Amino acid sequence: MLNRNDKIVVGLSGGKDSITLLYNLIKIQEKKYGTEPITALIINEGITGYRNKSIDKAKGFCEQNKIDYKITNFKDKIGKNLDEIIKLKKSTPEYIYACNYCATIRRRLLNEGAKELDADVLAMGHNLTDIAETFLMNILFKRIKIIGNQYLFKKCSLLIYKWMSSISPYLSPLS
Repeated sequence: MLNRNDKIVVGLSGGKDSITLLYNLIKIQEKKYGTEPITALIINEGITGYRNKSIDKAKGFCEQNKIDYKITNFKDKIGKNLDEIIKLKKSTPEYIYACNYCATIRRRLLNEGAKELDADVLAMGHNLTDIAETFLMNILFKRIKIIGNQYLFKKCSLLIYKWMSSISPYLSPLS
């Protein structure tokens, strides 16, 4: 899945899944001599009253573990934050959910950010619950083309075989 010379960028939200992934990659890297440094990529959607706490948690984890990180803002990259996008789209007939806009733009910014950081691997903390939920949402909303979406980078999801409820015990040493 990973090679010694891979430049790994971790999509870090500050939530339990992405912090668990980054923690495990740090532990793997400690056992491998001469590996490339890991970089965390944090996407700030600009959601009022929501993202600041998790961004602070992500930054704190990176600083505590001496991991370089980059923060990319929706507003800087596309000219609007998520709150502004939702305000514009909410009254239109094509509006479905804020999650649709957020997920699409986040994924694009993660891909672009990883490319800017010369990544070979974009690692994201998706667990089995996330994968199943996304698959079912794409079926329900008839987004069949998205299911076969090709990624720009080699995928690394160490949590893909774990249900969300089984990840919590791993977090106690990280608190």
